Amino acid sequence: MSSELTIEENAIRFDISPEEIISTAEYAVTRERQFLDAIAQVEKPTFESVIVPLKEADSRCNTEYRIGGFLQYVSLDKDVRDASAEAMALAYSCKVEYLKREDIYKVVRAVYDNDKEMAGLSVEDRTLVEKIELMFRRTGLLLSEDKRERLAELETRLSELTYLFTCNIGDMEKQVYFTREELEGLPENYFCCLKTKHDDDKLKYIVTTTSCDYLPVMEYAKDENTRKILYAAKESRCPENIPILEEAVKIRSEKARLLGYNTFSEYMLETRSASTPEVALGMLEELREELTVLTKKELNEIETLKRLDMETSELPYKDVFEWDIEYYARKAAATKHKINENFCEYFEIDTVLSRVLSFFEKFFGVSIFYMDNPNIWSPDVIALEVWESDKKTFIGNLYLDLYARDGKLNQASLFSLCHGHQRRDGSRGNSTMALVVNLPKPSTLKPTLLEHSDVCMLMGMLGQALYNTCSVRKWSELFIDVRDTFSEAIAQMTEQFAWKPSVLRQIATHYRSGKPIPDNILKATIANKNVGSGLNNLRQLFYGMFDLSIHNSTKEVVDIQNIYKDMAKDIAMINNGDVVTLGAATFSHVMSDYESTYFEYLQAAIYGADMFLTHTLQYDIDDIISGTDFGCNILQSVYDPDKTNNIVNFLGRYPNSKAFFELLK
Repeated sequence: MSSELTIEENAIRFDISPEEIISTAEYAVTRERQFLDAIAQVEKPTFESVIVPLKEADSRCNTEYRIGGFLQYVSLDKDVRDASAEAMALAYSCKVEYLKREDIYKVVRAVYDNDKEMAGLSVEDRTLVEKIELMFRRTGLLLSEDKRERLAELETRLSELTYLFTCNIGDMEKQVYFTREELEGLPENYFCCLKTKHDDDKLKYIVTTTSCDYLPVMEYAKDENTRKILYAAKESRCPENIPILEEAVKIRSEKARLLGYNTFSEYMLETRSASTPEVALGMLEELREELTVLTKKELNEIETLKRLDMETSELPYKDVFEWDIEYYARKAAATKHKINENFCEYFEIDTVLSRVLSFFEKFFGVSIFYMDNPNIWSPDVIALEVWESDKKTFIGNLYLDLYARDGKLNQASLFSLCHGHQRRDGSRGNSTMALVVNLPKPSTLKPTLLEHSDVCMLMGMLGQALYNTCSVRKWSELFIDVRDTFSEAIAQMTEQFAWKPSVLRQIATHYRSGKPIPDNILKATIANKNVGSGLNNLRQLFYGMFDLSIHNSTKEVVDIQNIYKDMAKDIAMINNGDVVTLGAATFSHVMSDYESTYFEYLQAAIYGADMFLTHTLQYDIDDIISGTDFGCNILQSVYDPDKTNNIVNFLGRYPNSKAFFELLK
């Protein structure tokens, strides 16, 4: 890692006013329409005269839309966030309009039907034509005019619903006021950054439902009622999103039927590695039995500890509830392996980030530099440039927005703002990624010290971010983006490095003394690797099955609230007691980007575990991070339209779940 000045012209502008966001989006829409009018008039449709200009224009517009639309999740200015969401809705409507144009499909189809030209194209070029043709066909251009009009109405309404759902989540974080006594058990440094107020003549701390406030309370607060109150606040957000999601599911179902599919899941999975809902559900059911066994064992341990607490406090034992899980899981781990609460003192954010990036420089064979005076959306954002290891070829930018704040997306997310691709003249179109997480912000009194779960998250997401930054395709349309199973598998694979003692020793040092992490703390940490692994993975399985359940239904009306509640209890064994929860109301993945494909998170976990374990058994850590095998070979692999083959080529066989469960032992 270096802080030296590189080149400023690669940076993107983020200091955009609300008016500029809207005007840029409107201009892009107008320009796109004029461009498409010209393409539709091409007399001799060929790959060069139709497909290439279409994709170049699409890449340009998508980049403009992504940058403007990204600000709805991170901007400090609510007006900018609202304008960004409006611009994305406009962009979505434009995309729908584009894919409804018969005149454009006609010239695309002419290229697709030209057997001689298609035979002469490279695999990547031919795949691009096939993908564009399928994209048009899946929008209903072969339907009758009245059905196409209905489909357009559905798409427009779906865009509106997505906008409403997203805005509601961004504006609905809650606050709860607690006395110091009610927060007994929280570490002293937790209180340094909390705001306070006087309520009923008592000094109370303002605790929000953002993850950096919420998670410590669920893990450390001794008072069960405190945990219950905060859990109820978090899980009751955005009630208005339940009917929005129900309407969206109904629209998607009608859309799928219009296009000739039985369900929306059938439509969505046609182009995914799990080609049908049955394949996806089959994979999840195979995992469910073993994960359920692990979860029951973990719940029994939690129950034993809670019973002991109730006996000591001379209180009646009722049951294990959802707000007990994190608290007693931590106590169970401490009981088994004597967790040292000083672990986080060896993982101060600035030191960890610098050393993790240095690790990935070796892993991916790149050089990473801090940008000087970057144009950013918040003063806390870190802007990086990624170069090839010889420092002669620029690859792309990576922005890190690490700290929680009001109005910011309250979940860890990776955004691809510009896809790496090859331009027509052979030069490289550079990529831009943004990593958004919600760590507690450091202050003069309290540095940001990371829990091991935070270290795991950073290793996984930075690995995925750098993989996507370094990846380049001839066509951005074929870019393996952050929603792709293979990209997520990279995150799952690189996260495993956070459990390697040799890696942790590289990145850990005491934030005051500078001393290395002691072996006893390291061993205790590693020993707790799989604490809660059954519970956590079974939750992911539940989310995937819920997503498929609501989108694979043939019913006219889907009761989102009751399906979520029943499946949470039946599959994930979630016990909410008398608390009414609205978990689906903030499950943004099923509203946009991951609808009917959330199960791919577990699929990626299987792939990532297999890739990691197979190669760490063959090489020691110095060989793995040499950049000669583990990182570079995947980045330089020949494009394959079946992305599963990338993993097959890497492993030398088809992936399986053996390594996944091996790593859970």
